[in-house]
Amino acid sequence: MSYEVTAEQEQLRVMLRELFGEHARPRESFDGGPPLDREIWMRLSELGLVGIFVPEEHGGPGGTIFDQTLVAEEIGAFDVAVPAVTSSLAAFILVGLATEASLAAVPAVIDGSEVVLAAMSAARGLDLGVTAVEDDGGWRLSGSVDDLLEAASASRLVLFAETADGHGWFLVDVPAVGVQLLDQPSLDRTQRLGALALNSAHARLLSADPGESLAAEASRLAWLLLAAQATGAAERALRLTVGYAGERRAFGQPIGRFQAVKHRAAEMLLSVENARSAVYNAAWALDGDRVDVVLASHMAKAVGTENAVSVIQTAIQMHGGIGYTWEYDLHLLLRRAKSCELVLGSPTEHFAAIASALLDLHLSRTGSVT
Repeated sequence: MSYEVTAEQEQLRVMLRELFGEHARPRESFDGGPPLDREIWMRLSELGLVGIFVPEEHGGPGGTIFDQTLVAEEIGAFDVAVPAVTSSLAAFILVGLATEASLAAVPAVIDGSEVVLAAMSAARGLDLGVTAVEDDGGWRLSGSVDDLLEAASASRLVLFAETADGHGWFLVDVPAVGVQLLDQPSLDRTQRLGALALNSAHARLLSADPGESLAAEASRLAWLLLAAQATGAAERALRLTVGYAGERRAFGQPIGRFQAVKHRAAEMLLSVENARSAVYNAAWALDGDRVDVVLASHMAKAVGTENAVSVIQTAIQMHGGIGYTWEYDLHLLLRRAKSCELVLGSPTEHFAAIASALLDLHLSRTGSVT
């Protein structure tokens, strides 16, 4: 496969920047508005960008994980109030299960007629601890989970639940009898958390296969898309800072002419490119099913989010007083990047996983720690 951004993918990036720059309204979600920017959601659906990697034989555009990564990057850059991670996960899981029931749910994901999301805990991932029991009326789910990522806008949820024989994948309507989904306080109100309570709720079985490998693959995709959003936020913060440095004047000249400002901007650029390199490497690893996909995914989540938060914090400092105001966009970008950093494992946890994997590899080859 080709490890480069194609002309078509660059056109996709430009189109998304124009779309989000004109139509995105993240502040509405902060000011008590709905958790979902439905206008943007429908535009993305019409363009085939929700589940862009879904194969054509299943009604999708037949793109790649890398394409989806570029979409997530721009969503993060403009802090768009759409469920970029969990909608992609839902499509990934439904196609990956490849059962009649799961594939029947794919069109609703792609066309945006329903907001079908994967239920993923910010701390525990896809394994929610929900139990599933079969009776004469079908399957019933019970359990409660807090801090579900992007869940506030869901109309249907794909869940991984415990059964008497192991695990299974299920589809639950929201709202429904026995299903309660509440909004939770969130650092980024455009990426809201939800609390889910299931009390013998009716569910549709998608697959009785334990699907442990699919759950692991979906988790890696989630790390990647979170890191991509954080990287997009950091890159936009850099653009805002460079623009501001060219306009803000001190001692009779733009502050961008001062060497100290140039140095900080150069360091920000280096951090953005480091983050982007880690993210793109993981996207290509997932697309190519490379042997280093686990390490690449951990690295994307750790490096991408950690560098992004650092860049935006520096951007706020370089803006001076205006950078701390509610009216300026930098705090929205910081909220997005910080949320992406905190959920599904901190950079420290992912770096520890990388170190452990490398040590195991070393021991398997040498039989010695030295």
